[in-house]
Amino acid sequence: MKTYILDIETAPLENVEIMRFAPEFKADSRLKDPSKIAEDLKSKQEKFISTAALNPLVAKVCAVGLLDVDAPVDAPTSEAINYGEDEQALLKGIEAVVTAKNTRLITFNGTAFDLPFVCRRGLLYGMNLFDYFFRPDGGAKIVDSIHVDLAARWDCRRKDYVSLRELARFLNVGDKPADGPLFHEQIKTNVRGALAYLMNDLQLTKGIAKKWGII
Repeated sequence: MKTYILDIETAPLENVEIMRFAPEFKADSRLKDPSKIAEDLKSKQEKFISTAALNPLVAKVCAVGLLDVDAPVDAPTSEAINYGEDEQALLKGIEAVVTAKNTRLITFNGTAFDLPFVCRRGLLYGMNLFDYFFRPDGGAKIVDSIHVDLAARWDCRRKDYVSLRELARFLNVGDKPADGPLFHEQIKTNVRGALAYLMNDLQLTKGIAKKWGII
């Protein structure tokens, strides 16, 4: 069986596109001063825009990390990470792996974020990947031969959130750097740094899976 570590990065669409899906912002009812009302509405709009990268309605996949677990540790980044403006091409790369026989994906929090995001964005391009990972009622398919979510396994249905950084430290398989610019911001000015950050996430996920005995 071929096993890949999957991690995606997302980027917000242009503000004009984002605002097409903006809710009707309402000011705090306690405010009476017009200037404070305007300020409150502006703040809520800015918050909606600042968190857009996590919403598949107003954000796109801008990078995909697919690390073959059998690849050498020092394998070139270009072999594991694809990035750019062509979201459809990025999603097609995931689709090719998902639909291949005897292929398994390992993610960290993929059930809650990566896979729903990929499936939802894929619909724009005629791809229906939902059936591979989710039941008709929206619940995740618990089939290890298709997908293993390390964060979900750790959680044991207790809703105890653990970050990749925390679990990697706990299992002594590496560490994440301190939070810096978001990937979609960093890739514009520091491609090497952004790709190194994503590759580190892939390697940490691989290290956790290996320590766990999953690979």
